[in-house]
Amino acid sequence: MNTSWPTLTEAVFACEKCRLCQTRTNVVLGEGDLHAPLMFIGEGPGQQEDLSGRPFVGAAGPLLDRGAPGHGLGGGAGVHIQNLQR
Repeated sequence: MNTSWPTLTEAVFACEKCRLCQTRTNVVLGEGDLHAPLMFIGEGPGQQEDLSGRPFVGAAGPLLDRGAPGHGLGGGAGVHIQNLQR
């Protein structure tokens, strides 16, 4: 399957294939360089991610920042951070 990021993003925002769409506050997609050589993928978004609409803002965020300093994890070049999507 060769799907573009914009097409995938649109599909995720429109998805109603499970009950999660009924309870989520925000869709949580990735941040950073879409063509990065390094990607961190976390488990499904938790409460903090759902509230903010951003990945890795809960307990995992500070751990990731400490474990990979200098990679620009706040959406910088060279890395992409993403939660699993259903």
